[in-house]
Amino acid sequence: MKNCLECGTSQETGKFCGKCGSLLGVSVSSEQVSATTETVSQEGPSFSQPVAPQVQPSVHVEKVKAQSKAYWSFFLNFVKNPSKVFIAGNKEFINGMISIVILAAIIGLAIYGFVQSITSSIFGSVGSLFENEYVGPSFLSIFSSIVFFILFTVFIVLLSMFIVGKAFGSGDSWKELISYYGAHILSVILLSLFGLFLMLIKSYLYGNIILVISFLIILIVIPLYIMSRLLSNSPKGIDSYYGYLLYIVLVCILYSIFISVIADSTIGQYLNYFTDY
Repeated sequence: MKNCLECGTSQETGKFCGKCGSLLGVSVSSEQVSATTETVSQEGPSFSQPVAPQVQPSVHVEKVKAQSKAYWSFFLNFVKNPSKVFIAGNKEFINGMISIVILAAIIGLAIYGFVQSITSSIFGSVGSLFENEYVGPSFLSIFSSIVFFILFTVFIVLLSMFIVGKAFGSGDSWKELISYYGAHILSVILLSLFGLFLMLIKSYLYGNIILVISFLIILIVIPLYIMSRLLSNSPKGIDSYYGYLLYIVLVCILYSIFISVIADSTIGQYLNYFTDY
């Protein structure tokens, strides 16, 4: 029903009033008004729900995860075929550094277990003779000393290889040498883990044999193998035999200096340690 806005006449059809000719309006029933009001009251006022902020992952954690995956891929790839690293060059520098640190940590843990067992067996039974029972050097002192010893040994090896490479013209950079060395010690890491396991089950004789073999491999076998690969294509045409000799002489000289310094400081440290008891 339409109502005239001027005279109030009601009619069902048409846009204009049949009485006065004015424009007709649509009438709204009270039922429609009440239904609309009831619907609004039931729905209630609408409020926007607060959006919880998304927690962004830590950048450092993501980097560690990515590097862990990269190292695991590096380990699986080069533990089977370490010689492939000569193709990769310095791309595996970071993974090579990680391998060196892992090897030093494993050897440090193994030797700590051995030293702690020896000191406990020697001094444990006569601990009552001392004011305080002797339990041996602390974990941090032994572990840090062994890790430093292994890392400096690797530094001497890499320095000797670098000097020989420069002298014979191979020209490999520090990053490349660390990549080569890190890939080739992956098998030694597994061997050292086996030595650590033997130490944990108190098989000290065989555990020490495994650790000595591991140490000789990283000090002599792996460097000479890498040198043989690098010197085989020496542009200076010098026989690689002299490269091996130069490497051995350099390692012996540098290592003897290192050992003499370490021996003096270590003996003095332990003498002072025992005089306290």
